[in-house]
Parts: sequence; C-alpha cells; structure tokens
Amino acid sequence: LPDWLGGEQPYDLNSWQESETALALADTLDEDAVIVEGYAEYATWRPHLAYLRDPYGDPDMEMEIDGVGGVSILAKAKVFRSGVHFPAFSFEKHAETEGFGKMAKRMQYSVVGLPHYTIWHLYEPSLDDIRHMEEMEKERKAREAEELKNKERMDKIQSQFDDTASEWEKDKSEIVDAQKAADAAKDVAGGVKDAAGNVKEAAKEVAGEAKAAAKGAADGVKDTAKGLADKADKAAEAVVKDKGAAE
Repeated sequence: LPDWLGGEQPYDLNSWQESETALALADTLDEDAVIVEGYAEYATWRPHLAYLRDPYGDPDMEMEIDGVGGVSILAKAKVFRSGVHFPAFSFEKHAETEGFGKMAKRMQYSVVGLPHYTIWHLYEPSLDDIRHMEEMEKERKAREAEELKNKERMDKIQSQFDDTASEWEKDKSEIVDAQKAADAAKDVAGGVKDAAGNVKEAAKEVAGEAKAAAKGAADGVKDTAKGLADKADKAAEAVVKDKGAAE
C-alpha cells in the first residue's frame, strides 16, 4: 500500500469464525438477505483471519473457520463432486465464497484457515482512495510550484549578493593597491628628503672647507705682502744710507 495508508493493511475479511452476534443477526434477516462483512448494518464481531496474522507466527498452524475468503482457496475435488459450490443465492444468509464455507461445513467437511500464512496482494484503490490521491497530487504540484518559486527568489537574492561581493572584492583590491602605491610614494619622498639633507650637510661642509681655505689663502697673501713690504722698506733704507755716505 502507499505510505499514506501505512504500507500494508489486512485484506481478506471474508475468512472468519462464526460468532453469536452474527447468528443472532442472521435470524433477523429474511431468507434472501446476505450478510456482507465490513458494513455497519452487518456488524458481526467475528474474528477474521486478516486480523489474527502474526508475521512471526507458524505459517503451518491451522484454525477452524466458517467463512472462506476468495484470497486463496484449496479444496479437494470430492468436495465439488459432492455438490459443494459457490452459491449465487443466499445460503444461510451468505453467498459466494462465504456461502461455500458454510455449505462445506453443512456437508461435514473440514474447513480450516492458515492465519499466519501471508499472501500479498497488489493495491486496488477505492474511489475514495482515488479522490484522495488526486487531492494529494494537486497538493504535491502546488507545493513543488511554491518550492520552485522560493528557490528562484533565493537564487535571485544570492545572485545579487554574489555581484555585491565580487564588486566589494574588486574595490578592496583597488584600495589595497592604492595603499601600496601611497606607501611606496611615501618611502620615495622620505628617501628624497634624506638625500636632500645629506646634500645640504655636504654643501655646508664644502662651504666651510672653502671658507677656511680662502681664509688661509688670504692670510698667506697677507703675510707674503707684508714680507715684501718689509723687504721694500729695508731696501729703501739701504739706498738712503748709501746715498748719505756718498755725500
């Protein structure tokens, strides 16, 4: 069975043991009436083989029954040769396979069932089941459409987020590159400043040295000029002395 029906359910409700309630019900019906299992107006409270199944029970265990379901019937040929059949009329208020069981019991044959022997049958949906499945299919399609709509919306949001993220990564890369360029320019400016300072100091030192050299040279010239002047004075004095002597 489908999952929404529990995966499995009892199928054969026509194999059962007779109950006092069912016998009392039969006495209230006319001779052409047929008791049909599963209807509220025919509540029999009979034990059904379908509800006595134990999946771990002995599949060979036999249980005497009165009604026989049409799921799987094994009967000896002599049963049919003696006249037992599937009545198309009401026999003891039952018909068909259930009437077959009742008739076989009346003919003194043994009628037994195997409550723990499982026979699986394909699912045969009722009209109510079909309508329910159609509603489930509509709900499934509506749910899938809603999920698709939500997915498309989330994809669109994610796409916009991805675009923003990629744009941010691009801007971030440009910011990092600009910062690196600024740091490099700062380093170059610092180097130029240091070089200018060094040049200034060198120029200052050169100027000092030139000034000292110029002073030294001036002092030398001064001394030389003084020496020459002294020599000139001495020479003049000697000339004067020589002149005086001559007179």
